[in-house]
Amino acid sequence: MRDPVFQLLNDLAVERTRQEEVEGFTLEHDDTHDFGELARAAAGYALAAAAQSVPANMTMHALCRERAKKVYPSAALGPMKDHPPRQAYIIACALLMAEIERIDRRDGRQTPLDRTDAQSRRFDRQRHHVSPAAQLTGQEATDGLGGPAAAGEPRVAVSKETPNA
Repeated sequence: MRDPVFQLLNDLAVERTRQEEVEGFTLEHDDTHDFGELARAAAGYALAAAAQSVPANMTMHALCRERAKKVYPSAALGPMKDHPPRQAYIIACALLMAEIERIDRRDGRQTPLDRTDAQSRRFDRQRHHVSPAAQLTGQEATDGLGGPAAAGEPRVAVSKETPNA
């Protein structure tokens, strides 16, 4: 059985990597947003998710949707996209991770996620998901994010079991 916290942390790492690799929100890009845009984007996604948890006929539903649109920095990051609540919360958390990383870089703090090579970051984040035993079981090799490993990339088998501490 997989630990729910382990799954949640994995989902956050996958989303943070997706933001970098698919959306193009690299570390360098994030460093240009020093007026709270990443934190405001996180708040927007969290409020949009909260609105979905409240019946549409309640005042709080409209208030959350209105505040989400007001707080989200669409001029800096583009329009906010609609997502189911859990995914919106994952996105919000990943945006907060990006903001914390940005602050750490600004303040000269070294963090485990402070890399300039997105591929190194991806595999570094995923290393706890790789079980040597799983590599020997013949499971399909993946890129560590659930997709097939590309030619020339390290091939890993992702364990479905929680790693032993």
